[in-house]
Amino acid sequence: MQRRIIVLAASTVLGCASALAAGTTPLPYAYSASIAVSVPKNSAGEANAKLKGQPTATRFTPCNSGKDQLLFTLKYDAGKDSTSPILDTYVLFRSPGGVFFTLARQQSNAIGPVMRMYPTVAALDDPDPAPPSPDVPPNPVAATQTYTAAANYLGGLKNEALLGGELALEGLEEGVWMVSAIVADSASVKFGDPATWKAWDTATFMVGKPWTGTTPPTTCN
Repeated sequence: MQRRIIVLAASTVLGCASALAAGTTPLPYAYSASIAVSVPKNSAGEANAKLKGQPTATRFTPCNSGKDQLLFTLKYDAGKDSTSPILDTYVLFRSPGGVFFTLARQQSNAIGPVMRMYPTVAALDDPDPAPPSPDVPPNPVAATQTYTAAANYLGGLKNEALLGGELALEGLEEGVWMVSAIVADSASVKFGDPATWKAWDTATFMVGKPWTGTTPPTTCN
């Protein structure tokens, strides 16, 4: 009798487990993107950040060549072949004047990172732009200006320094800049529509002052 009860109990447990397994929907893959702006350890920039009266809510460089040291770090997960579709990753800088710069790390015909300029969000999403200058490429951003294209991504969580290290700030427009990372499918992404992004993050940094002034210099020297 006792053995029969044990067998029945085991059958019940197994049956419940099977029913739960059959009714379980796999969780969506946890795509992620996190971008940070920092100053190198023990650098002049770190010393400046500790001074009283300096901005603390965003990373700040006073446009002094001895202190223009900012490091941009991207941590992202664009998918894993065995468990989810691998997507494309984009990195975009936005100037205080609203101009966008895409950062493409891997180019078939170039060595090192390549940055392209786009005047508006609409230009980023234009499927067939007519470039007004050589700085604007004649092909769609989604397909060509990936930081890491899905075809070149090996899967899993990555942690990388953008541009190989500290960004040279000389010549940059003064004001508050943004740097954004987006994980999305190049076939459907719209840079003006976050609903098409699987994961994204934005960080800010200030060059010289909160906005571009009318008194020279208006760029970082």
